[in-house]
Amino acid sequence: MILWDITQAIWFCRNWPTWYVPISVTRMPLAAGGGEEFLIILFNTPGPEAAHLAEKLCGLVASHHFSVPRALTISLGVGEMRPGESLDVFLCRVDDNLYRAKESGRNQIYFE
Repeated sequence: MILWDITQAIWFCRNWPTWYVPISVTRMPLAAGGGEEFLIILFNTPGPEAAHLAEKLCGLVASHHFSVPRALTISLGVGEMRPGESLDVFLCRVDDNLYRAKESGRNQIYFE
């Protein structure tokens, strides 16, 4: 349920009308990472725009009333795949960004 709420928040961040679900979002993989981590891939989204969306998403999650008895926040590692970069290298780099965000405190993003 929480992942569904976060997916809805991403659509809200993009300012798309509620009736419009673009192909890049319908094909947006939400993959379990481990523990409380998951992966969101935004196709055709430049890194600075993804970082901006991540900041908005942090705010939306922090202000949302989930069905758990405590407030929730998220920290996000953001990256843009570089030309010629393998998927493994990209994912390791974004994972490093996630840990940098977590080390900076709760409700943070890190984008290099």
